[in-house]
Amino acid sequence: MEKVNSDKYIGDVISSDASNGKDIEKKLSKGMGLISQIMVSLSEISLGSHYFEVAILLREAFFVNAMLTNWEVKYGLNENDLEKILNSNPS
Repeated sequence: MEKVNSDKYIGDVISSDASNGKDIEKKLSKGMGLISQIMVSLSEISLGSHYFEVAILLREAFFVNAMLTNWEVKYGLNENDLEKILNSNPS
């Protein structure tokens, strides 16, 4: 059996050293991609006065759902992990 430093399991990155860094980076990258997709969708469709309502629905349906998946099973989050999560800037 090959020894690896990290692998994917049900969409999460599991590291052999029990760190969460790679998984957090993957989730943040995925989140940025989803925000980009939502913004493109909103710009391609004329929604008029419903723009913000649809934007919030898309945010809830795609972004929030993807970002919160499997966080209930995270363990060993340290201050650096939390700092990385809280200071991510989706600009």
